[in-house]
Amino acid sequence: MGIFSKLVSKVKSESNVDIALQLFESQGIGGTIGTRAKAIISDCQSRQDVLLRAIELCGPNPIDAKSLYVVSHCYVWLGAKYRPQAIEYLEKYIAAGASWSGTPRDFIDMGGYSVDQLSSNRASVYHYLGKAYEGEYMFEKAENAYREAESLCPDFATYSVCVANTFVKRNDLERAKAYLNSKKQTIYYKNNVDDYKTLLNAALNDINSKIEKGYVYKPRGKSRK
Repeated sequence: MGIFSKLVSKVKSESNVDIALQLFESQGIGGTIGTRAKAIISDCQSRQDVLLRAIELCGPNPIDAKSLYVVSHCYVWLGAKYRPQAIEYLEKYIAAGASWSGTPRDFIDMGGYSVDQLSSNRASVYHYLGKAYEGEYMFEKAENAYREAESLCPDFATYSVCVANTFVKRNDLERAKAYLNSKKQTIYYKNNVDDYKTLLNAALNDINSKIEKGYVYKPRGKSRK
């Protein structure tokens, strides 16, 4: 088989979901971009157009984990306007296991503890979902999503801070303070793993400042849920 024939065969073998994945990754992650994906990108006027084309290629009712990964993350990257869709498809992706065949699964030695890449990636999905809920003023659901992220990746202080912030937005600053203080007993805080202690202390200082100033969170134009 000649070089041209091999190229044609490869292009034909690429599924729409493969192309969608390439389009998604081209907008921030990087990776190999095939001939069809390049053609689509050149035909698009904006990043939003590329992401919407990726979603379209996955079909009107994606059900497999790979398609749900692409669609859910595209909606996340599309921003606030598409937040309801992000929530819908992140929930579906989580129901499918919050992973697909391309999700990294190695264990990384961090010197004293190890990081499970699969759990870390699943945690990021719950974090995205929490952010989407939070943006829709669904603070209890956001808290639950962040707690799931935290349980999967307890060495990442951001998830603990996000849990605390849902208390702040429900005007329960003392609970937020107590929650973060409870994290001082972890090995991640004591060893300042990946600046865990630094991030946690900064969040605590911010909450203490809010308490001193009598801060009250007021949602913009929506009732709290």
